[in-house]
Amino acid sequence: MKFLNLILLTFILFSSGLSLAEELRFDDLFVLSEAERSAYTVDSIKKLDQESLDILYAQLEAGALPNADYSGTVIFDSSESNEIERILAIISPTGFLETLIKKLGVSLWKKKIFDAANRSMTNRILLLKQYPAHMYCGISLVDTRRESIILDYNFADSLPSYVPLVDWAMGRTGLAVRDEIRMVRPGLYLGRAYLRGTFALNFVLEQKGFKETKDSWTNFCTND
Repeated sequence: MKFLNLILLTFILFSSGLSLAEELRFDDLFVLSEAERSAYTVDSIKKLDQESLDILYAQLEAGALPNADYSGTVIFDSSESNEIERILAIISPTGFLETLIKKLGVSLWKKKIFDAANRSMTNRILLLKQYPAHMYCGISLVDTRRESIILDYNFADSLPSYVPLVDWAMGRTGLAVRDEIRMVRPGLYLGRAYLRGTFALNFVLEQKGFKETKDSWTNFCTND
């Protein structure tokens, strides 16, 4: 049955011309079991190509709001349809901007500190906490069937930890970064980052030593 599902997924993808995540509308058919989701690790996700990452993301739900320090791993889109690379190649034919953005990406998505009570997140870069963002439940930019957890830098200037001299760069007057994440399993999230509405990269967030409880799989993101 699973093999037939994958054939159907492939047919939808290549017959429509749209990405699979945009076309998926069959929640019950393509949902992953807890056992299947538990099998994923950071290393196994890193090996997936962009199409497979899109499929996995579309099969996930938001899950619970993270509330701890998470380590991040960046996975750049290596497909030929990478819009960010195309734009950067036009602006900077030498590849300087692409290299700069990738270095920034590795730094910015390396460590994130979540505060669920205050619905906020801050990045740790070296020893500094920088680039805060609001955290809330919202509609995904790639898959509107279900909510994702949104990390929104655009109006972070309303957060107490916001430092205008530095943090403006990720906000609405800078790169206008917007992340969205979904839970693979408790303690592990798959994310997508957007710069001014354009998809830029994938990332995985993991809380080392996460201790599961009986509610870990059933807590879902809400804006209450």
